[in-house]
Amino acid sequence: MLLHTWSLGVEEQFYLIYPLLLVACHRVAGARGVIVLLFVISILGTFASEMVLKTDRSAAFYFTPLRFYEFTLGGLAARLPHFNALQKSTRASGVTTIVGIFLILFSSIKFNGFTALPGVIILVPVLGTLLVLLAGPSPSARILLMNPVASWLGKNSYPLHLVHWPIIVFYRYYFGSNLSVVEQSALLVVILAAGSLLNRGVERKFRLSHGGKATAGGLSSRQVLLGTLAAVIGITLTSAIAIINQGWPSRMPEGTQALLDMQPRKSDGNPLRNFLEDKCIPKGEIFCGERQPGEANIILLGDSRVLDIYTALKIAYPNTGIQASYAMGCAPVFSPVISPFFPDCTGFNEARLQAALEAPAEDIVFLAQNLSVGRKQAVLETVTRLRSAGKSVYLLGQFKITMESTPIEIAIEELRFPERASHLDRFIVEDPFVLDGEYAAQIEALGAVYISNRPLFYDGEYHFTDRETGELLTFDGKHLNEFGARKFGKYLRENYPLQ
Repeated sequence: MLLHTWSLGVEEQFYLIYPLLLVACHRVAGARGVIVLLFVISILGTFASEMVLKTDRSAAFYFTPLRFYEFTLGGLAARLPHFNALQKSTRASGVTTIVGIFLILFSSIKFNGFTALPGVIILVPVLGTLLVLLAGPSPSARILLMNPVASWLGKNSYPLHLVHWPIIVFYRYYFGSNLSVVEQSALLVVILAAGSLLNRGVERKFRLSHGGKATAGGLSSRQVLLGTLAAVIGITLTSAIAIINQGWPSRMPEGTQALLDMQPRKSDGNPLRNFLEDKCIPKGEIFCGERQPGEANIILLGDSRVLDIYTALKIAYPNTGIQASYAMGCAPVFSPVISPFFPDCTGFNEARLQAALEAPAEDIVFLAQNLSVGRKQAVLETVTRLRSAGKSVYLLGQFKITMESTPIEIAIEELRFPERASHLDRFIVEDPFVLDGEYAAQIEALGAVYISNRPLFYDGEYHFTDRETGELLTFDGKHLNEFGARKFGKYLRENYPLQ
């Protein structure tokens, strides 16, 4: 709920260190030394962020020193001679403002949860902001950034940042994560109103004035300091107690704590999954894995499902070489597919599918993707072309168990509605394998093998936990966790021997 405040922590840490660093550098090397220092931080910081991003994405994002380079670019622009030269030409400053705003908007629209940030790519919005600052009060800026609406948003930006995330999170926790356009619009109005109230009722009243001796509301600076200190101590102690006791389990209905203890998340300890994430597209090569010379090999093509199916195939066929290729949201089909997570999906598919067509005749192709009725024709066309090239083809069936809810979201819902006497199985979708009927017969008519996932999850009723151990098989209802992948591998070995 308060994760968005990490940026405030980074900002405050930066402002504690940055001035001292500049003062020390200026005393030792003068103004030119400061410029050199800012250059070094900008260049080395960008390089370091990009390197750490490949091994530890969380550290690259949250670790303060790895974000300094974004701040220093602004300082560098301010220190360089003639940094305001653009402002001398009305046309140049106007164009610069528009280009800067375009870069910021482009980043807002194109960047998503799958974009590797920060690294080099974060320089797109950073440079956009830098251009807007360098352009100064150009005619374009006066129209786009100095109008009453933009000015109001600027003055209220800090409280809007503070309130927007808790409002969205609490609403989604209570009413569900899928928000309609009406709900999104209503939340926007609530956020704007709450931000304005926070600005007027708190920010303005507690802002120091009168030479820093008192706030606008009449409180002395000493009272503000002591009140802040007391709040920090109280919050710290409460948080420490919660961490030591692992929360307050007594507030949870029966069964919910057990569900949380299952740790339903992606398995960070799966070396096979980590291998693909580190080496394959979107971070590395189109294909990962090794061929077995002189033997039949598996070519595994797919979207995000490949990360778990690769583990399953290693369990099912341990002596067979596997070359895997994946990209989030990019289904391996010849027809163009629009992927919001991987923009070059079409070109990527051309490369990997052509490689599959040209592979030795004895190679076996596994297709793992999120199936749908709308994608059926493209899938059938792809299987037809692979079969025409003499390939043995296996298509993994639809895998979607829960109703757009991860197990952790289910646990949260049980906390919100303890009176419902819920059970895990009530979150199973009505018919999770209905697409077997859409695909199986036509795929098999093409001479390919359709692998239904249904027997693994159905024994008269549907489950997404293992019927012997009670362990979860999935971390989000659409992908297998490591335990589920290994279980699925045994299922493949017993029921689908390689042709």
